[in-house]
Amino acid sequence: MNGPKVIILAELIVDLGFLDEVKAAAKKSVALALQEPGIELFKLTYNPMYPNCLYFFEVYTSKAAHDAHLQTPHAQEFFAFSKGKMLNPSKLTHLSEF
Repeated sequence: MNGPKVIILAELIVDLGFLDEVKAAAKKSVALALQEPGIELFKLTYNPMYPNCLYFFEVYTSKAAHDAHLQTPHAQEFFAFSKGKMLNPSKLTHLSEF
């Protein structure tokens, strides 16, 4: 067994001037991420009251799967593309199953 699942809720608050660009890049990155082994779920959502507040809900089968995802070209491209387009640093919440 590879250890416990890795479950992450990532909150990104995007500068409204870049919202459409960031959402398009996020959709592209998530579509590629869903093809990776070890990803059980990868959802993009937003807060309807604050449409520039995006949430990525991610479930990986293991830490190794999460680490591998972070090194993929599409993840690295999204990180580089979104740099400077956020109002705050991304907030990552690590969750656990019960």
